[in-house]
Amino acid sequence: MREDDYREIQLLKKYYLIDEEKKMITLPLHFDKASDIIDLNFVSTGNIVIKEEILVTIGDKIKSFPSMLKVKLDLIIDDYEDYDAKKILNSLSDCLEMNSYTRTRETKYNKVIAIVFFIVGLIILAFNVTANNYELYGTGQNVIYELLDIVAWVFVWQATTVAFLTKSEIPLDSDAFKQNVSNIILYNKNNDVLATLDSSKEFEAWELGKKHNRLKLSTLLVAGGLMIADSILTIPEIIDIFISLPQIMEGDKEILGVYIIIASASIIATIIEILVGICALAIYLGRGKIRKLRYVFLALMFLVLALNIFAIVTTPITLKTIFTTITTFVAEIAFIIGTIYSTYLERKGKKLASEEE
Repeated sequence: MREDDYREIQLLKKYYLIDEEKKMITLPLHFDKASDIIDLNFVSTGNIVIKEEILVTIGDKIKSFPSMLKVKLDLIIDDYEDYDAKKILNSLSDCLEMNSYTRTRETKYNKVIAIVFFIVGLIILAFNVTANNYELYGTGQNVIYELLDIVAWVFVWQATTVAFLTKSEIPLDSDAFKQNVSNIILYNKNNDVLATLDSSKEFEAWELGKKHNRLKLSTLLVAGGLMIADSILTIPEIIDIFISLPQIMEGDKEILGVYIIIASASIIATIIEILVGICALAIYLGRGKIRKLRYVFLALMFLVLALNIFAIVTTPITLKTIFTTITTFVAEIAFIIGTIYSTYLERKGKKLASEEE
């Protein structure tokens, strides 16, 4: 044990019961009556709901303890007011799990917003580079180019901020609560144990479901982001092809036909990539009618890969074409895994719901 950890534990031992062998600290909380922790505004279903501020207070206190210590939470209630202790404990577990789902939704939306910001930044960068190459800005070329370049990088930085640096607006971190708390025990004023919750067993199904969702969501997010970003980076090349057409038409007619085929294939592939990317993000969010077309887009993904392979065969091999094909392949695999796995989880959820009915 490090010296600073030792000092901290010795300090905590003045106020809390600590079992150094089991590395466990007991957090006792006392309430006069059960209604002190129950939100009386939610009583319509007959079930009870724990006040969020109580959970936040407990969570903040737990976060102040060293991470090496597991927490045994003792809730002492003098007057249960005819409330069942086991129901209170079950409600506590349910509220933590519901909070976790709320934070997950918030995280999902933040990541999609980050991708949108990043894509907007890419669009501005792609447009700016193309317009600068063909001198479309006129006399204010340098000023406009620098201005749009700054704007584009502001969007990219904002995407980074939203994805990695934005603090959750939901004060309670139920995942940290679950990881640090080993047991929750309810006592009466005589210190009789009325109900016990073993977090390792209680949260096992919850954690398993979150692992499944993380796999599904991460693959779909990767697929959507890669597809849309790759399609945007391809647009300047398509523009170059069309701008070069007048010069090609004056030369070899056979080359003109090849260029038209390449341009058409690039346009088709770009449109498909954008639609597949939007579909992947829609499945990730669980919203949008475009999700119903997931299997159509799944089939089209193979067409995109074939078109990219065709582009490699018919054009000089460059790092860009190789990178595009690899990116598309990775996105395709991610989309396939995410789509199939999300379908499996949806069917499993419907089956469980029907069995409960």
